[in-house]
Amino acid sequence: MTAPEQFLDNPIWGTLITRHANEAVGQGRARRFAPEVSPLGGVPDETAQSLADLSALIVKHGGIAIAQDRLFACPDGAKMVHHFYVHQMHLMDPSVSQIDSRAVRLGAADAEQMLALAIDAHPGPFALKTHELGEYWGIKVDGQLVAMAGERMKLPGLTEISGVATYEAHRGKGYAKLLCRHLMGRILARGENAFLHVETAKPEVESFYHRLGFESQRTLAAQVFERA
Repeated sequence: MTAPEQFLDNPIWGTLITRHANEAVGQGRARRFAPEVSPLGGVPDETAQSLADLSALIVKHGGIAIAQDRLFACPDGAKMVHHFYVHQMHLMDPSVSQIDSRAVRLGAADAEQMLALAIDAHPGPFALKTHELGEYWGIKVDGQLVAMAGERMKLPGLTEISGVATYEAHRGKGYAKLLCRHLMGRILARGENAFLHVETAKPEVESFYHRLGFESQRTLAAQVFERA
């Protein structure tokens, strides 16, 4: 099953009205995750009502990050503090996936270690409860979490791989590849396909995912808004 094209062009909105609808905060034509889960949010279009509802969401809950197929107008009461572009990549070679017994399932007891790793490695937006959005798996050395990868956005038939991070002292050991391949196997076993997003300014990261069987399908504009 493939997600509708409009969801792929606007994936955060898509996940917030489908498979993550129960985790969505907001009313009308704007939604977001709770701040302790993720800053991601979205709207279906740029109508006056959507902009007004997005403005209200920012004023009430603070900064928000959106991503869709074009740059979005800044809503009243907000300011754009950052924007960049990402390639949306989809898994095209499922043979690369591989369930691996070395991967450890992570949960609430690991939340502090996961957040510390994300702060150190900067895999993208990550909060204390981001792990609640899907499965997270890690590698531990002497009880210490040193690498992780997990699931974030979920569209019909698709699950996003996100939060891929490794402490610098443990890089070069293949942990990111192991964990991504493990997640790919888990996602495929559910009858879904994997997708992810990579900043266009990070070609070396995109090359890593190409080697894991992913191909770029579209370019999205990501923007971060805060209260004015």
